[in-house]
Amino acid sequence: MGGSKNCPPRGSQDFAGGNLEAIGVQTSADIGSWQYAYPAGNTWSGPSPVGILPPSDPPASPQLIITASCASHLVVYRGQASGGLFFLSGYSVTPTLVTSTKTVGSPAFVESDYGDGGGARLEVVAPLATGGLSHWSTSAGSPGSPWTFDEHFAGEEKYDAVAMIESSWGHLEVIARTTGGNLHEWYEQAGVWYDDGLMVADGSTISDISGPPGLIQSTYGATSIDPKTIGNFELVTPLASGGVAEWWRDNNTAGFPWHINRIADQGAWKSLNPPVFVPHHYTNAAIIEDNRGFAGGIYYVVGQTTGEVNGWSDVTLTPLPNTKPGFSGLWPGY
Repeated sequence: MGGSKNCPPRGSQDFAGGNLEAIGVQTSADIGSWQYAYPAGNTWSGPSPVGILPPSDPPASPQLIITASCASHLVVYRGQASGGLFFLSGYSVTPTLVTSTKTVGSPAFVESDYGDGGGARLEVVAPLATGGLSHWSTSAGSPGSPWTFDEHFAGEEKYDAVAMIESSWGHLEVIARTTGGNLHEWYEQAGVWYDDGLMVADGSTISDISGPPGLIQSTYGATSIDPKTIGNFELVTPLASGGVAEWWRDNNTAGFPWHINRIADQGAWKSLNPPVFVPHHYTNAAIIEDNRGFAGGIYYVVGQTTGEVNGWSDVTLTPLPNTKPGFSGLWPGY
């Protein structure tokens, strides 16, 4: 869900020699990061420590962005004990409080262009235990700036995961998973959040969603010939029935319709009579597009319930190696 608005967020710069970055909670309850070496090696390495956190409130669902300078990581995570949100800057071992309000599930974290004078701003949206979604922000250019509460929206509907980008329209765009397994769209303009309703793809309400989704705006649909064309939204989500679904939104057609692309799975056929396909089940998803021109490669990774990470390329349809445990996000470095 970048410096351009195509990757979440600000991750399209060359980072760590062209590697991908993933982040997750280690078994010690500290936050670590993993790198995927692409194209050389095609293997995961790590983890490297991002933060050593208070054992009284270990982290859950950490979300990371890479700063524009590529010099450090920025992390927001939910405390398992308190439900509050905390912020880690760089490799600091001391988190600062975003909010003490009890949140649930997986928050979303981006760096936008909404700051004073056109500067960068950090944006967080998270589900609340009491229902609905809330939005907090702080200046990205002033280390130590306090976080401010911006707005509560989405009524009292219960959510447990959020994906967010800043689109090429200059809006914050949110897709939130309801506890019932549907996806709900919202967008922010001039400080006001607007309801785009439950997501419908090819005439059917999207359902069966089992974990946090991954969202970007890609260059597919946009052309260098016609500057009025707008890149599609690309979405990847785990399914409760198994596998991972890919959807895309046509931002150049009236009504901005969503379409199903495919369902991917690394499950296997079990030798019974008749044979039965046993799907893999996944916990969360993240998605990127490389920055090698229009319609670059789409890559995504998903966490399995076994703790492993699987990766796919939308270009080759070939699973990438998977060796490392639980993650909460993926960031490109091409």
